Amino acid sequence: MLIPYDFLTLDRDDFIAKYNGIGRRPEYARRLAYRTDQTEEATTIEVEVPGIRAEDIDITRDGDKLTIVAGEKSIHLVVNRAYDLSDAEATLELGILKLVAKRRPETRPTKVQIKVV
Repeated sequence: MLIPYDFLTLDRDDFIAKYNGIGRRPEYARRLAYRTDQTEEATTIEVEVPGIRAEDIDITRDGDKLTIVAGEKSIHLVVNRAYDLSDAEATLELGILKLVAKRRPETRPTKVQIKVV
């Protein structure tokens, strides 16, 4: 599960005001739009960065925290530790930055065999 990093530091009223669209603050306009998809194999983060070149995008990881800065906009996410950010791959195509982090092998579901006795 991916959650905005500031979710962990906001009190209830600030969270509702920021993410519910009520009383939007100026910093909300500086956040990048993104979507995520998680499977058993990998997590994918797609970020809208229209008109921004790859060399103007900065992706930084610090443990399970991921920061993406593109121009004057940014997002800060906390990535489930089951996914390996150290081996993540990023591509940029048609204004969409796509970051894929594979799931760590030791965290993948495994099937338990049933023995008949």
